[in-house]
Amino acid sequence: MTKLSDFIIKLRAMTHDEREIEYDDNDFMNYINDGLRFVRRVILDTYPSMLADMLLEGVLHTNRDIIYLYDAPTRILSVKMNGKRLRQINPLSEEEERKNHHEPTSYYVFGFDKIKVIPKPKFPMRFEVVGIEEFTPLKKPEDVLPVPADFEDFVGEYAILRASLTNEFNMQEETQITMMIRSEIEERLKAFLPSGVQVGGYW
Repeated sequence: MTKLSDFIIKLRAMTHDEREIEYDDNDFMNYINDGLRFVRRVILDTYPSMLADMLLEGVLHTNRDIIYLYDAPTRILSVKMNGKRLRQINPLSEEEERKNHHEPTSYYVFGFDKIKVIPKPKFPMRFEVVGIEEFTPLKKPEDVLPVPADFEDFVGEYAILRASLTNEFNMQEETQITMMIRSEIEERLKAFLPSGVQVGGYW
């Protein structure tokens, strides 16, 4: 993975701004973070499990039904109790779920950082929560881009687009370029998808 400082040098060369006339390092850092957010959004829409991480593991004790997360994640992908995956439900279904089952079979997210399982376990149960953490912007020169090398080019393309818009704004051109970048990312992601899975475009 590439350090932020090295990536800024690369973008300066691509924009012919080696003498730091047009942009300072802070400008490029902001554009790179914009690019990372853009790439993450495409991955979230197309193949979110590529961004997945184990958010929390532990034991939910008897008659407790709330799992408290340390931070609010971008998305919860899976909740398991004793190895069994729970179904995500609408909170309005809570009463019905509680009546029909004797151990947790479902869950819903509330307050951004809490998970309620239904019904309450009658004995201690191990849980696993898999999801996608919030994006943490790069801030220091030694920070590394949190994407594989294959996706760094897309971050760079978007960062350069953002930089160019500071000089001349063209909404139609921006839309065309972002659509093109998005399409290229989706094509790259297809290599990671199981055979036969179709990826639908966002636009």
